[in-house]
Amino acid sequence: EAVNLVWFENPRPNDNPTHGPSWKRREIGAVGSWGKDIKAADFDGDGLVDIVVRAPGEVMIFFQESPSSWTRVGLFFFNFG
Repeated sequence: EAVNLVWFENPRPNDNPTHGPSWKRREIGAVGSWGKDIKAADFDGDGLVDIVVRAPGEVMIFFQESPSSWTRVGLFFFNFG
């Protein structure tokens, strides 16, 4: 799967946030066809922001290890069809 969950790092205080190319693209991981209902919080208490997201048939959490390293864990799978 291709990475389709990303975040953009605010360039402040060193660069101008109104200059689009100053925002650094950071890849988190793949969530399938689309992600929805995204929540960012420190779920594991390590001081880094983690991401939980719902995608078709699955809820998953991405634990941040560093700004460029994330561990994907499937929380549960469901099928309504």
